[in-house]
Amino acid sequence: MSLCVYFHQNWVTERRVRHSICRGGLAAGETVVAALVKKILNQADECGMPNTTLADYAGLSSVERLPPDARVSLSNQMALWRLITELGRDSAFGIRVGASLRPREMGLVGYGMYYSGTLLEALEWLVRYSRILTGAGELILRKWEPHHIAVAEHPRNIGITMQHPVDMRLAGIVAVAREITETPIRPVVAEFPYAQPSSVLEHKRFFNCPLRFSQPSSSLTFRYSDAYLPVASGNRAVVTFLEKLAKSILHTLTGVTSLAERLRATAWADIGGGKRSLQQIAETIGTTTRTLQRSLQREGTSVRAVLDGVRKYMALAFLGDQRLSIQDVALMVGYSDASSFHRAFKRWMGSTPSEYRSTLRY
Repeated sequence: MSLCVYFHQNWVTERRVRHSICRGGLAAGETVVAALVKKILNQADECGMPNTTLADYAGLSSVERLPPDARVSLSNQMALWRLITELGRDSAFGIRVGASLRPREMGLVGYGMYYSGTLLEALEWLVRYSRILTGAGELILRKWEPHHIAVAEHPRNIGITMQHPVDMRLAGIVAVAREITETPIRPVVAEFPYAQPSSVLEHKRFFNCPLRFSQPSSSLTFRYSDAYLPVASGNRAVVTFLEKLAKSILHTLTGVTSLAERLRATAWADIGGGKRSLQQIAETIGTTTRTLQRSLQREGTSVRAVLDGVRKYMALAFLGDQRLSIQDVALMVGYSDASSFHRAFKRWMGSTPSEYRSTLRY
């Protein structure tokens, strides 16, 4: 049976999904970054489930036009997960999505982990700022002296304990941990809140550790010896810069903020992803171009000034990483060529990127 026929014959699915979401108590304000939703849709397409059809039925038809750091309703993401579960094409779908996750696909949260000093510091960063990625659950880091540490997730809403989203989150943590430490880390144990599925072959292959099902929460336990493995790209100076931005973004998700603050928080989409139009910027923060321009004018600033401030801030952070060339830094902060970046940097700092880098102590 084709996917389209399936949806036409089971049109009630969408209504049932939305009913179960409301019954499950998902908070209307909870969101997830668009990058993760796109990741799920792309994997679905690879598994023979056309992502445009899934997106339409889950109320996510516009997600492909959004920048990676735009916020998407968690209810819509859960609708997508339920549709994928209904189709039942791949029992290990969530693991496949998580296993392919890379730090840079996680935006600011991923960059923070990528530049942390040790795996433990990377996990602590993830726990502190996971809300930037998704409002699905609260991560807790438990340190069990002298042998183990565990990252446990307590869902904020009923329904988040479905197999695929749990598998994606746990597999994603392991995949990123292995990449940033350049070590095939093997957890001590992986725990899942759902009942054991009929096949756990992919679970065993990927996690390569004992598995426990029907647990109170999902969690991963690591050895202390692994927790103190160095991160290959660790750079404390870069993390210091990134943390200030992470705190700002977290504040926009949990408190009342001005349009300028919301603009600074969403400017991450311009790093490595190209420059957005004024209309795209306004849509990302939920306003119109006219309202945005007037509000910023009242605050004594402009869109260009705010975005330039963020680019300057991030350029200073990335220049602290000697492994990145000036051209790399230029691209990462939204400039297509090094000469444009040089001119902008000299306007900001009164010196060239190379001159500034030469003053840094390592």
